[in-house]
Amino acid sequence: MRKLLLYTLCIPVLAACMCTSLAGGGSGTNTGNAKVVGKIVDRDGEAVAGVPITLRPDGYLQAPPWEIVLTADPKIRETVTGSDGSFTIDSVPSGEYSIEANDSGGFAVLLQCTVFEDEQVATLGAAALDPYAAVAGIAAVTTPGVRQYVQVYGLERCVPVDSTGNYSIGNLPAGEYALRIVCEDTTIVPVTLLEQQVFAGETTRVPPAGWLFSKKMHLNTSATGADVPNDVTNFPVLVRLNSARFDFSQVQGRGEDLRFVKTDGTPLFHEIERWDSAGGAAEVWVRVDTVFGDNSTQLITMYWGNPVATGASKSAAVFDTAAGFQGVWHLAATGDTAPDATGNGYDGSGYFTSPVKGIIGNAQHFNGTASYIRMEGTAPESRLNFPMDGRYSVSAWVYHDTLTDSVTYLIAGKGELQYFLKTFGLAQSTPDHWHQWEFTEYHENDNWRAVTYTPAVAGTWTYIVGVKDGPDQFLYVNGELVVEEYRVIGTGQDTIPRDTTDDFSIGAFLRPVEEWDQGRAFFNGAIDEVGVASVARNADWVKLSYMNQKEVDALVQW
Repeated sequence: MRKLLLYTLCIPVLAACMCTSLAGGGSGTNTGNAKVVGKIVDRDGEAVAGVPITLRPDGYLQAPPWEIVLTADPKIRETVTGSDGSFTIDSVPSGEYSIEANDSGGFAVLLQCTVFEDEQVATLGAAALDPYAAVAGIAAVTTPGVRQYVQVYGLERCVPVDSTGNYSIGNLPAGEYALRIVCEDTTIVPVTLLEQQVFAGETTRVPPAGWLFSKKMHLNTSATGADVPNDVTNFPVLVRLNSARFDFSQVQGRGEDLRFVKTDGTPLFHEIERWDSAGGAAEVWVRVDTVFGDNSTQLITMYWGNPVATGASKSAAVFDTAAGFQGVWHLAATGDTAPDATGNGYDGSGYFTSPVKGIIGNAQHFNGTASYIRMEGTAPESRLNFPMDGRYSVSAWVYHDTLTDSVTYLIAGKGELQYFLKTFGLAQSTPDHWHQWEFTEYHENDNWRAVTYTPAVAGTWTYIVGVKDGPDQFLYVNGELVVEEYRVIGTGQDTIPRDTTDDFSIGAFLRPVEEWDQGRAFFNGAIDEVGVASVARNADWVKLSYMNQKEVDALVQW
């Protein structure tokens, strides 16, 4: 099958030709008067009359609008279908041709035809009209003020690129195309892009110039996916790549040429948390401005395959402080640091921790006796400091190796006398109630206000989120709201002032506290993906995070 090339003026885009029916044979000698005959039907097989038919040589390229064409191409033939849907094109020399049937009302089909020298009649089978296909893309503007166009090689299409660099062709027959972009300034060399299959009734995004591969992914929030009913904004979507769905040999060694866009071509910021080409695994965070609730059709497109592209991973753009992200620690580093993915730069120093396999890439393991991570400089005037009854959220993935009766384990927090997530050990006789998850905020001279959930369990990854929304306090476990009313924990220490001078820490309190909380409460096990936000995350946000980040992702579907 030959290819019809789609050409764009200035930045080329290459696409292969579309053909839904192949030419038939004939007999005799071609004297330059061979006939091409065929028939056009609808999807039900009924004949369609009055459909314009245009035969063009395979190498035909419509002149761009700045060129003056004095005479029509003598090899182009035009006719219309008769009452029985049939058409005949006379006097066709030997050669290769495309034949477009387009009713100008939303349906078209493209046929491929070869007329041989010894043929007098080339007979095509009946071909059915399908809904229009469309292609769209971005032509990078290389010279301001220079007009750009997208043309179809083999069809009469010449579409201008708008001022934002976008173009769209919406009246194409379905099939395979090649695209190229050209400029009115003929000194600018056209660029050819990859072959692209387009489908009836759909708009296909064409990769930008230089990118060879693309793949679409659905964000499914319907009942068959993440089951989140409402829209969630400024959301970091986790995209997991593996060798079963992605060819790591087609991308640069550290994923430098990876890109993500919305269906309208708008680029999306991304951060590569881990890229392991040899192991065939990667985790990438993509910031999506709106993940639509109860929706199974939302798409984003991933591009790759550009050997000269420079890296575009930008963690601070994905976890933007303006959107409420004030501290995000992936805990994937193999050294003694725990980098903060936000622009705040609250990097942590690790003490006696070690990298292990986490729920997302690597996590950090805490030995239960001396391990912790400290974010120096986060007390007292940092963005991790919140007032009593403020609005903020704290989250983490945790994996307890073991849980010992009457032992407390800190997950993450800003001191015993401000706020924290922890696992609290109870001295009770019922094993199911020995430990509970807890989110606590300390109030000035008023003891601790805690929301707790029983039981906490060891030997499995659990997603814990504490949310303070003014006077309201919530605890979520694995995406579900489990506690929404705090209780005051009284210890007889109601004269202790609130203390905001502790740095934020993971895995242990930074300094010994009173006997009523068993010292530094060292964590025993692994912790992954700790986050602090200066907004009160709602139930939809928390559930979407869990459904997207858990081991079997329910949001991103390929």
